[in-house]
Amino acid sequence: MSSVHLEARLDESDRGRLKVGQTASVKIEAVPGKDLAARLKDPNSVATGFATTLGSHNHVAAGLLVKALGGNARDLKAVAFKGSAEAITALLGSHIELVTTAAGNAAPHVAAGRMRVVAVAAPQRLGGSLAHVPTWTEQGVDVVIGGWRAIMGPRGLTPAQVAYWEGVLHKATLVPEWQGDLEKNYWSNDFVTSAQFRKDLDKDYAEMRLVLSDLGLAKQ
Repeated sequence: MSSVHLEARLDESDRGRLKVGQTASVKIEAVPGKDLAARLKDPNSVATGFATTLGSHNHVAAGLLVKALGGNARDLKAVAFKGSAEAITALLGSHIELVTTAAGNAAPHVAAGRMRVVAVAAPQRLGGSLAHVPTWTEQGVDVVIGGWRAIMGPRGLTPAQVAYWEGVLHKATLVPEWQGDLEKNYWSNDFVTSAQFRKDLDKDYAEMRLVLSDLGLAKQ
């Protein structure tokens, strides 16, 4: 399963994977994504908050946005919080200008009229209270990023054991309760088996190493 990140401004082996998310940008005032994009060309001019530490997937999302806009990700004015709730509180209190967070964290504030999402870093628009929010791609910015969750097994599982658990987990993604959680949390259902997951991990590793190098958090 995959999760979605939001940019929110104040003026937005034996493994199987369930993808859970995507990323978005949220604002309290009606400032278009293009205005935020213009300001982020000088990334040190926008205080950007995220959870939970430097190098987290939320930090990576912000770095990818800056990079896509032609800026230097290392110049990002990054503020790490212990959790997304703290980051959002700081945004609502005008202590920072931008938050990158999962869509589910921002949706209640958007529905209550306290925040406005600038853009979603997902391949397509989301539903619910975020259905009106354009993707970054729609706004001419090439940024798509999301998070995923995986269930791991011990080394040495037999092919039959792997196949059994893949079958069980796939069935779990078909039940109504799972579908309800997807909708509630703005997750996408992207079940893959262990063989495909190994390939995806190699791709993710290469991409994450590159962006972490851009952020100054990994050796070149």
